[in-house]
Amino acid sequence: NDYRTNQLNKIINSLKIKPTKPERILTEIIHQNNFRFDYVGDGKVIIKGFNPDFFNKEKKLIIEVFGNYWHNQEKVAERDKERLKTYSKYGYNTLIIWEHELLKINKELINKIKNFEEIGKLEVLK
Repeated sequence: NDYRTNQLNKIINSLKIKPTKPERILTEIIHQNNFRFDYVGDGKVIIKGFNPDFFNKEKKLIIEVFGNYWHNQEKVAERDKERLKTYSKYGYNTLIIWEHELLKINKELINKIKNFEEIGKLEVLK
């Protein structure tokens, strides 16, 4: 798995990955509400070959932004289940925010992130 992580790091560094539009929207929400999550989707953090989108190291919390099209494909959904199991295995709780949730920024979404940050409740993959 170290080989996989090293290869992934090389690929990520060579691609100069930039945040997606949903990740940029969530970054704004995080900053506007003083949530303590850092964007790490550009390869800053790798957990056994997986790169989370947002990270709170202190509380061991991860937020993943799932695109409506991509993450509903069967092959990707299987990998996402493995990703969440891996994060959990290393003591991280993960909140999934779907792309469509970011289209209508509202109090419900803000509270969802706030409660996750406070309680660290695991959001189940749908």
